[in-house]
This record gives sequence, C-alpha cells and structure tokens, in this order.
Amino acid sequence: MCPVDDTSPLLLSTAVQLASQIGELLLERATPEERFLLEQFLLGRKSPKNAIATVGRDVLIATPPAQRHLADLDHAELWARVESALGDGRSADIVLDRVGQSPLVLRCRPLHRGGALEGATLHVVAEPTSTDRGRRHRPREQLGELVGTSQQWQSVVRDALRAAHVDDPVLIVGERGTGRCAVAQALVSHSTRPLIEVFDSADLLMTGARAWLASVGAAASPEASVVIRRIDELPDGVAAGLAKLISGRTDTRFIATTDANTSTAPGGARLLRELDVLRIEIPPLRERREDIPHLVQHFTSLLGRPKVDRQVINALSRHSWPGNAAELGQAIRSAHAKARTGPMTVQHLPRHLRRQRDRTPLHGLRQQEAEAIVSAIESTRTRAEAAKQLGISRATLYRRIDAYGLDLP
Repeated sequence: MCPVDDTSPLLLSTAVQLASQIGELLLERATPEERFLLEQFLLGRKSPKNAIATVGRDVLIATPPAQRHLADLDHAELWARVESALGDGRSADIVLDRVGQSPLVLRCRPLHRGGALEGATLHVVAEPTSTDRGRRHRPREQLGELVGTSQQWQSVVRDALRAAHVDDPVLIVGERGTGRCAVAQALVSHSTRPLIEVFDSADLLMTGARAWLASVGAAASPEASVVIRRIDELPDGVAAGLAKLISGRTDTRFIATTDANTSTAPGGARLLRELDVLRIEIPPLRERREDIPHLVQHFTSLLGRPKVDRQVINALSRHSWPGNAAELGQAIRSAHAKARTGPMTVQHLPRHLRRQRDRTPLHGLRQQEAEAIVSAIESTRTRAEAAKQLGISRATLYRRIDAYGLDLP
C-alpha cells in the first residue's frame, strides 16, 4: 500500500469516492441489526486507536486494536459469554483467560433495541489492572472434578456445596445427560456422610418393587447418603412407598434426581414433597455454551489428549446438545477412537457435528424455532404433516432444517 503523501490527489479523490459508494451499498444491503450495531459502533468509537468493538449474535465490528485481540476468539463462544454476562440488563466485565498471555478484560455495555438485547459495546483491555482483577466476579468454586466456569454452573456448585453441609433431603432437577448423578456424588464427597448408596429406578424391572424398597430401607444408616436416580420413572405405588420410607427419617441423607419437578400422581407428588427440601437445578448445556470448551478440554484430557484443535472446539460449540454433557462426552470418545494415536481433527467428529463448523450458532428465537421443528417432526409421520403443524411450507421446512444443521431421521 502506498503512503498518502506519495499518492496522486486525483487518485486519492477517486479512492475516497469509491469507498463512500461501497459503504453506501453495504448499508443498503445490511440487516436492521447490522445497521443498528454499526451506528452504535460509530457513536462509541472516539478514535480508531481505541480498542472498541460492537458485537451481536452474527456481527462483530471492531477497531484495528480490538480486532487484534479478538481475532482468535470463536464468535459463537464470544457472543455466548457476552449474552450470559449481560443477562440482567446491566453492564458487566468479562475476563478471558489466554494461554501464555495476560488475561483479556472486556468491559461490556448492553445495547437494546425494541426491549431486547441486540448486542453490546466492548471496551477491550489487554492488560488488566488490579481493579480489573478484583472484578473477576467471585473466586471460582469447584465441586470435585466437575467442570464449568459459567455463572449458571457456578450457581449449581454453590447450591451443592451449601447442601453438602446440612442433612436435609436434596432434589436435583435437570435434563438427562446434564450430570445429575455426578453432582449428587460430588455433593456427598463434600458432606459429613461420605458413604454413598446409589439406587436406580431402572433396577425395578430386575428386583421387583418390594425387594427394591427393602434394599433402600436396608441402606439407610447414620453414615449413609442414599442417592435415588430418576424418581420420575418410578411407578406411583413405588413412589408412595418410598415417600413413606423417607418420611420422618433423620438418620439418613436422601438425595434424588429427576427431570420432572412436578407430578400429577398422588404417590409421585408426595415423594416430591418429601424430597424437595433443598433443590439444585442443573441447566442444560445449550444454556451454558461457554462451558463447552472447558468440558471438551476435560474429556480429552481424560483420554490422554492435552491439546485440542481450535476447529474442533468451534464445531462442538455450535451444536445444541440435546443429550447435554453426556452426548458431548460420547462424541469426543468417538472422535478419539477414530483419530487413534494421531491428532483429533474436525474430520473425526460425527457427520452432523462436522456440518456445524460453518453453521450459524443457535440462540434465542432461532434455538426455539429449531426445537419446535424437532418436536413437530418427532410428533408427526411425515415432513408434510410437520410443516402443516408449524404453519410453513415443506420447502421452508427443508431450508430451516439445513440452515440449523438439524440431523433428523
């Protein structure tokens, strides 16, 4: 590129005019979201030397200094962190840890349009001051070997650690695959009743109701914590019997897991009342996407892979994970087996995850629409019936399935 001083005035004038025309054309083709974020960027940028950026679900506009710091970040992960930090509608700071470098501080100011969070203005600080370090929220608490740094996960950890120091019954609520039993076991390891006995509702088929209830009763002791998995799958009569067994018992700690926090059956409702003294709610993985890179690193470390290709993490961060952390762990084990002793790449991931590499991440309304499509297809016999149920044409349905990267039968 030629220095301005060596450029012909006529050529410089032509270049400026051409740049202006290109800018006007881009603005004409921009979406309302892009125009809004550009306006906010121009208002917030006092100098091109300042590290300022505006970020939205699909947009990032940054000054050169900010771009240098943000270039290596996956956009889906960045937006997930920003969206999570600004959940209460107020400005917040995000501290990003960087391998071999000082942490990066993002001072985030929410940008609302029509009452909804449209994006954020970011002031990027590469060298945190002592004040910035003091803003790193509260120290991250650990629950055994369970992994996560998001606000949602840290809330789970705090609830579990509080529950560990009392003897009241605990109800752990969450979708399958979120790690309900792992949280229960970690909770027990921090408690004064370290002996753990685990019972699963699935064992009823082999043992029968009477023998199963008798085993639960026999496990009760002053030193024990009894964990009962999937109480929502218990027949109502067994649920009533278990509620009777638990009622008034203070010599044993009872912990139960479920993916349903209500029951219309009398026995199930009574059992929930007995157990729902302390509640821990585990969010699905799609609501704490910023934990995905940490979980990926954890699972691969267990397999003896200390480093993970960034492309792999990016692809995994874009999936909605209906099976939650359990599905993520299975995907990584599958990729590890295919890679054998060589590096794990995107090509070793299952096909539906490889497609996610170039897809737009799903959040908010898009995530809800994708879930509605999956639900409609699962509840109907044909794509035509699903499209009719959704109120869209079959062509639109197929386009949405492809755009959202849905791997459906």
